[in-house]
Formats: sequence, structure tokens, C-alpha cells
Amino acid sequence: MEQITGTGVRVAMATRRGVREFNMDAAAVFESASGLVAAAVVDGIGNNVDGAATMRLVAETAVRIGPARGALAGLLAAAALVEDPGVGVAPDGVAVLALAEPDGPTLLAWVGDSHAYS
Repeated sequence: MEQITGTGVRVAMATRRGVREFNMDAAAVFESASGLVAAAVVDGIGNNVDGAATMRLVAETAVRIGPARGALAGLLAAAALVEDPGVGVAPDGVAVLALAEPDGPTLLAWVGDSHAYS
């Protein structure tokens, strides 16, 4: 999927489930009212339907919190979702969050062995 935001920031993402039954990877994009664009990629670990849903929620949380509070705060808020994900669910993963605006620097934060470079 490729998307050009209203501010002209270009975002693209792709994922492939591979041989597992569930795709634990997730991505999300959010353009804030200020024009800051947040993009998150989560490399989920495991293979279950609840974990896959949690990883999508993790990505969405990161992009919604990041523009208002900063890239690290976005990832920390998203990580809080897996501290106690509920009974019978033990999702895990690594993530990258990028905050970008036209003609400005791209701010990056990541956890785990995922990396991003601007």
C-alpha cells in the first residue's frame, strides 16, 4: 500500500504472512491536524488470532499518541498494551515509529531489533 498524505509525505508499507496461519505484523499511518505524519511498523512474534489483533492495536496506538507526545511516548504507550494483554494472550513484538513533516526532520524511535533510518 502506498499513500501520499495531505501534506505530501509519502508512506508505503507491505507485509506477507508467510507460512503461518496468522499475520502478526501490523502497520498504521496517521496524519495529525498539525500536519505531522506518523507511521508505525510492528513485527509481531507468535501465531494466534488474538496476538494479531493486538499487534494492529499496538500500531494504531503508536501513530495516534506519537504526534501529540513524541515518538518515544507513542511506542511506550503502545507497549503498555502488551504489559497485560489479558488472559490466554501473550503477544510480543518489535516496532518502529516515524514522525515526519514536509521540509522537516523525520523523528524515529524503535524497540527491539527493528531499526529505521532517515
